[in-house]
Amino acid sequence: PTRLTVDGVETEIERTALKLPGFVMGSKEHESARRGIATHSFLQFFELQGFGTGKAAAELDRLVSAEFISKADAERVRINEIELFAKSKLLEDMKNAKKLYREFRFNVMLPASLFTGDEEKKTAFAEREILLQGVIDCLIEDGDGNLHLVDYKTDRLGSAELADRSLAKKALSEKHQLQLTSYAQAVEKIFSKRPKTVSVYSLPLGETVELDINYS
Repeated sequence: PTRLTVDGVETEIERTALKLPGFVMGSKEHESARRGIATHSFLQFFELQGFGTGKAAAELDRLVSAEFISKADAERVRINEIELFAKSKLLEDMKNAKKLYREFRFNVMLPASLFTGDEEKKTAFAEREILLQGVIDCLIEDGDGNLHLVDYKTDRLGSAELADRSLAKKALSEKHQLQLTSYAQAVEKIFSKRPKTVSVYSLPLGETVELDINYS
């Protein structure tokens, strides 16, 4: 990883672009996946301190010129959603972070019992561990030393969910609760403290939605 300090903000970033599996072809579902990966690439590589409202298109052009993003992927990025991100509290929190990890890759051993709600299986797996590998999109350490885990999601939301934040939270929680719970447990093991908040940043919504994490 590369460590950068810009305007007092220490950042750790991996210059490794996300890639689709070779079997991905051109279906609607796969094109949606490509859009999601292109958006994640932008959020992985954009220049933090110089970014703001009205700069999405120019920053995308810069990333293409610097070969962080291909021209084809740049055309898949929804500029309107990146402009929403430019206005978000999340971007402000990233800029004000004491330490910021972008695309934080991890490998940790965790108890197998954490990954089942079945009490019988919890007992059976009590002595076993499994290897968890993943990539945390954004991990913020604030000025008080608290950790905030954020995962970017490009899931399409319905008009009702976009209009009602509680419905958006319900939809995003149901889909991503297990993943984010396991990521929070990984953070706890790596940093020896639990994240203060665990959230999904919804690109269509333009906001973070905090999830309720059960560590038991």
